[in-house]
Amino acid sequence: RTIAMTVWFPEQYDELMPVIIVSHGGMGSINGHRQFLHLAKEYTSNGYVSIHINHPTSKTTGNEAQELAFHLWDRPSDVIAVLNALENDTLSLGPLTASLDLNSIGFIGHSLGAYTGHAVVGGRFVDPTNSNAEWGFHDERIKAVVLLSPQGFDAFGSFDEEHSLDMTSSLNSWQDINIPSYCLVGEAEKDGVAGVSDLTSCPECFRLIDWRLFPFYRYPLDGTRYLSIIPMQNHHQMGEGGSDEVKEFISKNSRLFFDFYLKSEGEADKIGDENNSVGAIKYNR
Repeated sequence: RTIAMTVWFPEQYDELMPVIIVSHGGMGSINGHRQFLHLAKEYTSNGYVSIHINHPTSKTTGNEAQELAFHLWDRPSDVIAVLNALENDTLSLGPLTASLDLNSIGFIGHSLGAYTGHAVVGGRFVDPTNSNAEWGFHDERIKAVVLLSPQGFDAFGSFDEEHSLDMTSSLNSWQDINIPSYCLVGEAEKDGVAGVSDLTSCPECFRLIDWRLFPFYRYPLDGTRYLSIIPMQNHHQMGEGGSDEVKEFISKNSRLFFDFYLKSEGEADKIGDENNSVGAIKYNR
């Protein structure tokens, strides 16, 4: 499996630089590493190296369930392969000569990229081809994670014993994620994928109120969990399709989150700054 990357870094640097891994959405792309330029600009202008990974299509078998399972395994493995290469100093970073702070690595992903983030920071998932098997890809080198449009239960192997946020849950996919986490969800996508009415052809396209909020409410209650709900935004707009205003909100507030947990500076309560014109609702646990 060959993956491509785009590595963004500041023009001027004289200190150790923290790293952010960026993961696109979708079931495979040849240009995923060229996406999320707004994140790259925000992160590099504030002293980060931003590594954007391309997740290519996984093995084609003719069996949709198997192909999805391969992709769900391959995506986290792509991230781990990049982390290994960074740690072993075998990843070509072009003209970048400054040292990276490999003790300060963050991750941000949209949609299936959010699944990828949950998988590599301690999420538990059921094999969609074998409901009796679980898998995980926990990599402790990632210290903080941002999830754009994360999934609730019964999508991509995620699960929850209680399908209601009114009920406490002692068995779910997110209960063992023990690093700072920040979810950003569009108001128009909270209950699934907008515009999909035939759930038999798209079982992950839920119509359950607040479905995408389940991870936030199932994380351990330790004061390092954040949620912003951005008004009127759908799934596409939370990724590459948002307005400049929305892209600025996501890039700025995710960067502030990383500043606080990767740089030991900044103010955590700036996340979802109420003075931001997007006017996102902010929650903290």
